[in-house]
Amino acid sequence: MSRSARTLVACLLLGYAGAASAQGAAPPRDTAEGRFVRGNAADTLRGQSRYEGRFTHVEHPCTKERLVVYTSGRYTTAVGVEFDGEFEFLPVRDKFAGQSLGVYVFVGARIDRELDEVRQGLFISDEVGPSQNIPFSRARPDYLARLQSDFMAQVAAEASEKAAQQAADESRRAALGMLVDVVSGVANVRALR
Repeated sequence: MSRSARTLVACLLLGYAGAASAQGAAPPRDTAEGRFVRGNAADTLRGQSRYEGRFTHVEHPCTKERLVVYTSGRYTTAVGVEFDGEFEFLPVRDKFAGQSLGVYVFVGARIDRELDEVRQGLFISDEVGPSQNIPFSRARPDYLARLQSDFMAQVAAEASEKAAQQAADESRRAALGMLVDVVSGVANVRALR
C-alpha cells in the first residue's frame, strides 16, 4: 500500500480527512532529510528518543506555529524500540493556550531488538508537543473511536466558537451603527436649532 493510501486510511479512521480541509490545515510546504533528538526536561529520566529520516514543516491550525514533523524514517524510543515506516502528524486543538499538540499515526514495523520481536501495523501516539518523546501504542478500535470522537468534538467546539465570535462581531457592528445613527440624529437636531 502506498504512503498516501495508508495516510488516507489512517485519516479516515480518525475522521480527519474532511475536517482538515475545513479547518484550513496547511499542506506540507517542504521536505528534507535529517536527524532529530527528542525529549524535554520531563523526559530526561526516561532518556531521549531519536528520529532519522524525512521530515516536513506544517503550520499548526490552532497556534499557527510552524512545526517540524516526521514523514518517513526510523524513530527510536528512549528504551530502544524502533518504529520504521511512515508517519503522519495530525494537529489537535490545544487544551492549554499556546501549545502545539498533535497525534502521530504510524504505519510500519515496530522493532524490539531486546525481545527479538517485529510487529507490522498501525500505531497511534498520545498527544505530544514538539519536543516530547512520542509514546506509540497499537491502534485499537476503541482508541481510534475515541480519537475520532474527540476530534469531532473539537471541530464542533471550533465551529461554535467561530459562530459566537461572528455573532459578537455582528453585535458590535450593530451597536456602532446605532451609535452613529444617534450621533447623526443629535447633529441634525442641533443643526435645525
